[in-house]
Amino acid sequence: WEMSKTSALSLFFICLFLAGCGPVQDKRNVYQKESRYPQDFKTDVALFVKERNGLPWATGSAFLLNKQKGLFGTAKHVGIHGGDECKIFFNGRVYKSFLLKLPPIADVAVIKIESKFNPLDFPESVRFSRKIKVGDKVFVRGFHPHPGKLQDVKKIIPVLRQYYGLLGRDDEFVYDDLEGRVVDAAKKIENKQIKDSSETLADITVGYIELLMSQDHEFSFGGLSGGPTVNEKGELVGINSSEVQAYLELTDRGLIYHPWTTFHLVPASELEKLMPLIANIE
Repeated sequence: WEMSKTSALSLFFICLFLAGCGPVQDKRNVYQKESRYPQDFKTDVALFVKERNGLPWATGSAFLLNKQKGLFGTAKHVGIHGGDECKIFFNGRVYKSFLLKLPPIADVAVIKIESKFNPLDFPESVRFSRKIKVGDKVFVRGFHPHPGKLQDVKKIIPVLRQYYGLLGRDDEFVYDDLEGRVVDAAKKIENKQIKDSSETLADITVGYIELLMSQDHEFSFGGLSGGPTVNEKGELVGINSSEVQAYLELTDRGLIYHPWTTFHLVPASELEKLMPLIANIE
């Protein structure tokens, strides 16, 4: 009996151990399993997400730089935040990617897709503008979260709700195409005044393109960083980099509200300088 009792207990614990070591349940939803998400329109702009523990940690925008090699341009400060994995959300597909941090000062960088992709599925790569002057009409493009009350008549991609399953949230990623005009084609700004700039290079002055938007954006432009700003021909003028936050000013006439209308771009020429450096990337 003692032997039988011992054998039975041993068998019980063996079965319990084997059950615990069975196949791990795949908790991914259908979009994560198939590396896709709902998007019913085409664009050359992508959403860039850095994840931590499978959830968005930092987000920004990017744009197609080289369709054959799967390269995207973005702002360098978009990718310096912590995170476990980088993803590009582009026209309904999700691609694993990594960030190439190239220039020491300019707020530009290149993203390379790691996942398999078909260049024939991609639109044409960006074309660079050769001229930019004060008064030019431009369009700031990119994806960033909008609160529910500001999502009307916007192009929405339900990444937070559908891909990440974050239900109950009021905000969601929206594609913006905001009109503005160039008010300074060579705005000098100290590096330390730009978000996430290098402390070592803080006092270096860098040239930016300053825009005045046609309308008050009502809240931060955050998330548009890294996206493209193009002219009326669709040519790249600059990379979205930083904003001047809305603020109240006390004057002798009372309080004056300065809205979210001033935006800064890294000139497209800074990204064009990198092209020979990435020519051999496969």
